[in-house]
Amino acid sequence: MNKDFQIKPAIVALGILSLTNSNLLGVSKSNNPIGPNGTVEERGMGDQDIDLISKIKRSIKGDPHLSAIAKNIKVTSKNGKVTLSGKVASKSERAAIEKKALSIAGVGHLINKISVASWK
Repeated sequence: MNKDFQIKPAIVALGILSLTNSNLLGVSKSNNPIGPNGTVEERGMGDQDIDLISKIKRSIKGDPHLSAIAKNIKVTSKNGKVTLSGKVASKSERAAIEKKALSIAGVGHLINKISVASWK
């Protein structure tokens, strides 16, 4: 059997491993094109954007007073400018989420596109 044939499967296996779990091979989030959570939405984001999104989502999901729908709003960031979008159950939820995001992103760095759902 040819030695080259035996080496190639090992190289392919390493390539698959690096694509599925880059952290095992020491690839940091800054040079991983897919991002630490493996989402395509994180492509092109800087570390600051990923950090902002993560902190805001954790803050929202950790609030026991928010509804399940509110905990699933979309949070994006580009160059430190955070955008919130989606629907929530009430004006008070919209305000609570905005307050959380504002405390993390800072004044002038937040766009709130959250709407209150009408359940008719």
